[in-house]
Amino acid sequence: MTIKSPLHPFYFGPSNARLFGILHRGSATSSVGVVVCQPTFEEAAPSLRGLRLASSRLAKAGLPVLRFDWYATGDSDGERGEETWERWVDDVGYAIDALKAETGVERVVLVGVRVGGTLAALAAKNRDDVQGAVFWEPIEEGREYADWKHREHLEWFDIETRERPGARMFATPDQRLGYSYSAALDESLRRVELSTMKGRLAASALLVRNLPEREEHAWFGTLGRLTDSVERVLVPEAADWMPLSDLEPAPVPVQTIRTIVEWVTKEAL
Repeated sequence: MTIKSPLHPFYFGPSNARLFGILHRGSATSSVGVVVCQPTFEEAAPSLRGLRLASSRLAKAGLPVLRFDWYATGDSDGERGEETWERWVDDVGYAIDALKAETGVERVVLVGVRVGGTLAALAAKNRDDVQGAVFWEPIEEGREYADWKHREHLEWFDIETRERPGARMFATPDQRLGYSYSAALDESLRRVELSTMKGRLAASALLVRNLPEREEHAWFGTLGRLTDSVERVLVPEAADWMPLSDLEPAPVPVQTIRTIVEWVTKEAL
């Protein structure tokens, strides 16, 4: 008797520009699946443990889950510098289609984190098979985020070059904390303002916050117009995409993951 592994790594998307994904199988009878849209750049690696845990718990609840690497990142095709904002929005659609093809689900719930949440929102408005969406500290205003990342990079560069002159190679305009960041990508990100979105996004949505001191953005109000129902929850614990140091990984935000898993399970089952 052949026993299927609970994890199924595979490639999907255009044959000349494939994406790498890992499917958490879940139940073969579920009509709803989950697509995880992870953060980008230096926020991606620290968030891996938490998103893997969330995916495993959702699969144990019966929901098939697909995690994937954005084009030109991780194990997906493409080289650094080839990533574009428009392609990343398309990647969400490729992931939804792949999950439906692999599992037979009819509808999906998107779980988007940081920039992944932004991309999930932009992709969802063009589809009619997105039942729900979770936005975990999404980037609501691209210009604000891009400026913050630029300042963060300059601070890092100033500190690193004092001790490691070789770090000067990362001072080029197309770098952010060691990751390629083209002018086109920066320009596309700066145009993003989620609060101006119109149309239909999903039946329901959840906005998750970890930062109580953060000024509230208009995105929650916009979600109220784009969905039939929207909830907002504050879970005051450390975000998993922000490592405490180069040597100490960020803690897994267990409470946040529990909140997301419970909400998705309730909406999907």
